[in-house]
Amino acid sequence: MACLMMALAAGCGKKAGAGAEEGSAPPDPQVEANLSQLTHELRRTMVGNKLSGSFEEFTNVRHLEAPPPPPGKKYAISKKWKVILVDAQ
Repeated sequence: MACLMMALAAGCGKKAGAGAEEGSAPPDPQVEANLSQLTHELRRTMVGNKLSGSFEEFTNVRHLEAPPPPPGKKYAISKKWKVILVDAQ
């Protein structure tokens, strides 16, 4: 049992890639730039506003029209308050 715990703990030291919690990595430099700019605007909007974490609420509060996401994806806000892409459902 102790060996199993040590093996699991050793594996926990690996850093997760950008896609682990934050959605998949953007395939296109323009998409990456859009995510970066939207995250910047999100953080500016958070100053003085209380947001629920909904991307739609953020765009409404900011009066922002986001560029369309890639096909099959939609924008979301991660737990680290970054704009990310997730699979559209």
